[in-house]
Amino acid sequence: MQWARWWDRELMRQEGPERGFFAPDPRFGDGRELDVLVRACFADAVRWSSARGREDADAMRRGDRRGREGDLVRAVEVEIGRRARSFELQVTELPVAGVVGWRVSAGHVVVGRALRGDAVAYRRWLTPVIRELA
Repeated sequence: MQWARWWDRELMRQEGPERGFFAPDPRFGDGRELDVLVRACFADAVRWSSARGREDADAMRRGDRRGREGDLVRAVEVEIGRRARSFELQVTELPVAGVVGWRVSAGHVVVGRALRGDAVAYRRWLTPVIRELA
């Protein structure tokens, strides 16, 4: 339960001006076990995130638009017969098991690495979100 509450808090924090993740905090009901777990995983999480950042930068240099969210927006525009309204969509990719994704808020989604890596599944999953925002 502590893990789920901490993740919910951290994902909602990403909606505001603060970026990055914070250690568990007893003021929010986080226990010592959760703090130990998060701290034990922190270095691996930083390595994973840094590697994804390098992959994304390399893909941009090659002209490979990983994720292709812009392509999905253009497809929705054709479907609805007009330009999309201005909107922001934050896509947070996490190394979770399975081809999964969920919405944190109207303009923020979390997707597993496997979902984002599967172009067909990602398009099918994200298109309704973009359609709603457009």
